[in-house]
Amino acid sequence: MPKASTAQTWNDLAGVSRALGGGRTKLWLDGKRSFSLDQSIKQIGAPQAWQQGFTGKGVTVAVARSAPMAK
Repeated sequence: MPKASTAQTWNDLAGVSRALGGGRTKLWLDGKRSFSLDQSIKQIGAPQAWQQGFTGKGVTVAVARSAPMAK
């Protein structure tokens, strides 16, 4: 995404204008991440939800924080 359009893209996605707190003026992407669902779906109980008929249709999901998980 072009740097010049990041603010507008955020506003479009969030639905409102957001500001950083604490006197911060910039937010940097520290890298792209890819995720594997082989463990996480079990950790959140997805198979049991699927068995009960839940599909997630109509649910909005966002990743607010991702950090390495301890083994």
